[in-house]
Amino acid sequence: MGFNHLLHLPPELQIQIFSNLDAVSLKLCARTCKAIYDTIRDSSLLQYTIQLHLDGLRHGGTPISTYSEVVDQILRRRQAWMAPDFSANASRLIVNEAYNVHTMEIVGDTFSSTTSNHFETTPIPTAATAQGATVGRAISEKSIQISRMDPSQDLIVFVDDGGYPRSMTDSRAVLVHIHSITTNDVHPLAHHSPLEFTIIPDGEYDNDIILPELHISGNTLALYFCSASDEGFRPRVLIWDWVTSELLMDSSTSFNTWFRSTIFGFSLLDSTSFFVTSTSRDGYIHIYKILPSRATCVATLCLPPTNSNTIVLSISNNSGPIEARASAGRPYVEDADGRLHVFTVNYETNSAVGSTVTHHSANMFVLQRTFSQYSANREDSPLIIPWAEWGPLNTRIFDIYCSPILWKRNVYGQRVIALGPISGPNYKTHTPKYPQILDFSLAAILSAKGLLPKSLASSPPDTACKTWVLEPSTKILASEFPVFKEDLETHLPCVSYTPGFGSQAHYNTFMIHPNGVVGVIHGVRSQFLMFDSLLGDPYDESCLSTLIGDR
Repeated sequence: MGFNHLLHLPPELQIQIFSNLDAVSLKLCARTCKAIYDTIRDSSLLQYTIQLHLDGLRHGGTPISTYSEVVDQILRRRQAWMAPDFSANASRLIVNEAYNVHTMEIVGDTFSSTTSNHFETTPIPTAATAQGATVGRAISEKSIQISRMDPSQDLIVFVDDGGYPRSMTDSRAVLVHIHSITTNDVHPLAHHSPLEFTIIPDGEYDNDIILPELHISGNTLALYFCSASDEGFRPRVLIWDWVTSELLMDSSTSFNTWFRSTIFGFSLLDSTSFFVTSTSRDGYIHIYKILPSRATCVATLCLPPTNSNTIVLSISNNSGPIEARASAGRPYVEDADGRLHVFTVNYETNSAVGSTVTHHSANMFVLQRTFSQYSANREDSPLIIPWAEWGPLNTRIFDIYCSPILWKRNVYGQRVIALGPISGPNYKTHTPKYPQILDFSLAAILSAKGLLPKSLASSPPDTACKTWVLEPSTKILASEFPVFKEDLETHLPCVSYTPGFGSQAHYNTFMIHPNGVVGVIHGVRSQFLMFDSLLGDPYDESCLSTLIGDR
């Protein structure tokens, strides 16, 4: 069909045709002529597609009867995140036996906590809704190390290490239980539960499970952990299809000799790919595709070149959960391909003069779509991408003075919250008191730059939100940060703001979720203060967050 023929079609047919396009294609079409621009602007269905893209969201599969109402909901959510003020919207939730809690997480609209033999789930309270009923379940005859859930699949996974003591001689049988959150019984879709594997000491490494992490993406379940020796740690990763119970990969087998002691971090990208971080040389991010019984490396991304007297000690990584679909009552969900990944890199430098050793750390922020473009590589030999070819434009790096991002629950979607400032004026001498949020969503960036209509990018006229003024890029001088061979400049755009928390601002750490922030106070019983910023009325333009760079 020619372009002129398209313009002569009735608007409802044009909308039906345009509905097959993604948001980027829609925006390109809107630039071709005013008639198409008006059609896209006036269609709530097409606006829904565009607004999801701007906020790093995707349609969650739930049928929608009135798209205009959902678009309004997205816009109210965006307006609240532009200048969050949680000081007036707190409701408290105390987690029982918090001193024994092994895992705490928020996925979608559900909070969960797990002890060695008990787990609880709670709908998150908000300013507009009271706290939902807490559902507590006993986990009989188990010794739970870690759990992970996906409420959109009614799925919770427990790793049971048997409670055996650490040993250099005895094997450890580990069970992975695939349960329904609702019934605490075996998940109805799981062919077999529990899954089982064995840790066999080899005289050098023990049978322990250290720093375990569970990752879920659709039907794919991954467990990453380390075993210990006197010299260090040995990582291991197992990946299953939890529905069929098929073991897709075990890094301890002879097929996977690539999994060495220099591997430090792991994350699922989606159901068919993952990455690991390596402390070899300057540091690497290795991207793998999951194949039957093994994994193959398709790309290696090099981290910034370091001086010869510097070694990489560790590369920790952190990102939000992947939801299979939207939870009940929510038509959209965070887009996994737009997820933010946060890396904390620790360096050790020996002085050229004597034996003086100094330590330095940096936070690196990367959006998942950067990794996804390389995970599609199907060549026999992996791509090796030098830092200069991928890093400066696709990352943002800050040197760390007071806010390393190690807490695994402070990243969700395209936002991260840190205890204390990680950027901005005088942040190197700023005493951590209020958290700082970095927002990498396109909507936040365009709003702060004044490129969205005021009705789509407004914020409260009287708000406790504080802002930092940041430059379009971050430059780390080699003279001040003696790790890198030369000055390091990174340009990934983001918006930075510090939310208002009223008088209750002294938390030990924070959790973030799609609709707000949770402050955590440690004690004999940990108190979680739930703040909801996203259910208010539209506001007038004021206190817009500060732009960092151009996308």
